Amino acid sequence: MNAPSSHPQTAHPVGIPAPQKRFVTPSELAKELGVSKSTIARWRAEGAGPPPTQIGPRSIVYAREGIERWIAARTTGSASNG
Repeated sequence: MNAPSSHPQTAHPVGIPAPQKRFVTPSELAKELGVSKSTIARWRAEGAGPPPTQIGPRSIVYAREGIERWIAARTTGSASNG
């Protein structure tokens, strides 16, 4: 008889979105926003884009909350300006 798996299920029921990670890498952020990794790096160097969090000497991540605030700030009022 097989013992129950100690690994959580990775599949999600149809219609229920997978939970989002709290932090994403620059590569993941680039993919989500539809821009290149070099654009993310340029934004970081210019102080533009979502706020980065340095978690090590060479490791940078982006908090989901900061990404959402950055997107909201860029989209707020854009529909009413046209």
